[in-house]
Amino acid sequence: MIIFVLQIIWLFLPAAVANMMPVFARRLPFLAQPISVKLFGDHKTWRGIFFGTLGGIVTGYGQYFFHPLTKKLALIDYPTAPIFLLGFTLGASALLGDLIHSLLKRWVNIPPGKPFWVIDQIDWILAAVFALKILYDVAPEINLFAIVIFGPIHPIVSRIGYALGLKDVKY
Repeated sequence: MIIFVLQIIWLFLPAAVANMMPVFARRLPFLAQPISVKLFGDHKTWRGIFFGTLGGIVTGYGQYFFHPLTKKLALIDYPTAPIFLLGFTLGASALLGDLIHSLLKRWVNIPPGKPFWVIDQIDWILAAVFALKILYDVAPEINLFAIVIFGPIHPIVSRIGYALGLKDVKY
């Protein structure tokens, strides 16, 4: 069971990295303009989209590069996978899930940075699960376990980011 959990984490690692990258890149002046203050709030920027997607792509190439050492973790065949497309798709979809979540929060009048429980934890992984389905016929239990695994991990990582001063909001 532990190997299965690690395999799921490894599979969705490009999405997880993409989801975290905007926090690490937030102090860079590059592409700091909000995408749409009205739709998403002022904290969703082109910089986050750029660096998040880039993080997904780089992580995908890392998985490809380290495949000889991580074969037991691989649920897909990285040597034959379209690595750029995989990293881009998982990275961009995670960020799209977060944007959709921000849009929903604006619709129900929840201010930026305030929690929207449950959706805060799974928005990015839900989008990544759906996007991965476009590229691979992943078994339903893998998708379900991805949501179950990453849901509780997200608030833990967010609290660590807050404690390190990387995030302004503690979930």
